[in-house]
Amino acid sequence: SLRSRLDSAMSLVRRFVGLNGLFGAVIAVVDLAIMWSVGTDAAVLWAVIAFLFAFVPFGFILSAIPPFILTLLEFGPGRAFLMFGLFFVVNFIGDNVVKPKLMGSGLGLSPLVIVLALLGWGVVLGPMGALLAIPLTLTVKELLPIFIGERGAPASVSAVQAVDVPVGMQAISAERGADPRSMYVDR
Repeated sequence: SLRSRLDSAMSLVRRFVGLNGLFGAVIAVVDLAIMWSVGTDAAVLWAVIAFLFAFVPFGFILSAIPPFILTLLEFGPGRAFLMFGLFFVVNFIGDNVVKPKLMGSGLGLSPLVIVLALLGWGVVLGPMGALLAIPLTLTVKELLPIFIGERGAPASVSAVQAVDVPVGMQAISAERGADPRSMYVDR
């Protein structure tokens, strides 16, 4: 029913916000350690800002600018670029490798779908679409079956054949043996 789908979508969006917050907190602690090791003043403040910008796609770049400028003015370009480089590497890998896997396993979306959702919603709705891409995609994922109708496999096709055997191939029988022409048939 529509009500149960909307409830499910809301729970997925809550899970997304929770996972994003948890991930942002971990990255903010790593950023804090980087800034402390370099000697950046007010590192805790910049780490809190990094946490808040974790909810914005590529927000880590915006959150790295103030501590970079501060470190540049205090310690010169060597430490500033070291801080920015470490900040960038940690956040880029976190946002583009770890976060999509974490979100994918926690939300039931593949990393490819997450990246495509960011691109697609960003094109359709601009920056606000990029910000809301995952919640919108989760909602569409939950509501789409209602609009297209929930249909199973046709009754004439067995479930095993529909899943395991490519179209046009016969199912393997014990008498016949494996079909050498197909590498896709389960053996």
